[in-house]
Amino acid sequence: MGSSYKTYGNTCTTLEERKEYGRIPPADKGYVAEKAEFALRFPRVSTIRRKDGSSVQALLQQLVVCGAIRFDESKADFYWHYKAEVCFDMTTFPPKPFLSSGKKMEGPSRRHSLNPFPPGHVPGFLRRPDIIIVSSDQIRWPGLATIDHEGQLHPDNLRRVVELKFPRDELDDAQKNAYLRIAGDDPERLVVADVNDCKGDLEKAREVARHPAPAPLPSERERERAPIRTRQPIAEPAFYELWLKEFEEGTAQVRKQVHSLIDEAQRGIQQLSAEAQAWLSNKAPWLFEAGRWVRDAATDSWTWINENGQAAMRWTKAQMVGAWRELHRQTDLTWQQLQQIDWSQVLIDLVGGIAVVGLALAGVVVAIALTQVLVVALLALLGILASGAVTAGALLAALAATAAAT
Repeated sequence: MGSSYKTYGNTCTTLEERKEYGRIPPADKGYVAEKAEFALRFPRVSTIRRKDGSSVQALLQQLVVCGAIRFDESKADFYWHYKAEVCFDMTTFPPKPFLSSGKKMEGPSRRHSLNPFPPGHVPGFLRRPDIIIVSSDQIRWPGLATIDHEGQLHPDNLRRVVELKFPRDELDDAQKNAYLRIAGDDPERLVVADVNDCKGDLEKAREVARHPAPAPLPSERERERAPIRTRQPIAEPAFYELWLKEFEEGTAQVRKQVHSLIDEAQRGIQQLSAEAQAWLSNKAPWLFEAGRWVRDAATDSWTWINENGQAAMRWTKAQMVGAWRELHRQTDLTWQQLQQIDWSQVLIDLVGGIAVVGLALAGVVVAIALTQVLVVALLALLGILASGAVTAGALLAALAATAAAT
């Protein structure tokens, strides 16, 4: 499934497991190593400014690893050997994975929740190991044998709990003890692997990050290609492009919060490649041109009218509500949580129809794989709400009601 992990010369191995714990199975080590190697090429730390004036640092390596695995999971409908950042409830033994909110549709085969703060979690008793390797990819459950939060019994499907430590990362006793509990107090099932920067990629990325001026965009030929593994081969590997967005001081007014998001998205998009900008320009023209959203009361729809008076895009209220319902189903995020996002890191793939969106929520960065159609719908939804239209409030109420009823 993955390429072999690499040893450089006789002195440096990309993944080096700590001896007091278990090992990544040989068949899985190449997969994990190639994700880690790609992540080393990105700047290590970004500072996230919270709305209360405080700041927190986000490790972008974990975001890239999580994003790459989430892409693979999504392509496989989450029947995949590797699970990124599964949320575990530490109030029980064994700790229980939080599952998606789609229990009515998926029943006992629900995937793990993609919400970094799933409903029902107890603050201080939530852990997200970097990677879970499961025994069977035909079973979505990523934990030990126990019952889930709805009382459904699941078999033991946990093969390894893997925590990656990039250079300068720390692992304290509380983390080690929590991950060991998730592994059933079995040290052989817990892997703590140090990621060695054998080619100096991380130092090069740090040097680039120190420059105040933005680095020039790579050409299409030079752009990095991320390792993507799918059962059905795609034409070429996916590429990841990132932009950083910091948001203004927040208010309780949804319109102002959403307007800030759109403003920052417009600035960030300018840093993407010509190919990515062309795709977004075609699918979300309101991010690139002057114009306005106009509501048609007769059809309860919104149309983007550009400065030349041309209608470029039209969304009905039913389409918006349906898109939000699907967005909620795929991400487990609530509308209230979406409003709280004050920073975003976006990884875009235009090859396989999937966009991996990284969101920072309350200082935690999580990557979520969405179809490109849903990404466009989300951008349209935010644009309509940011337009200041009086009727946007009614749309917001309908969206909140829809999510609550799902």
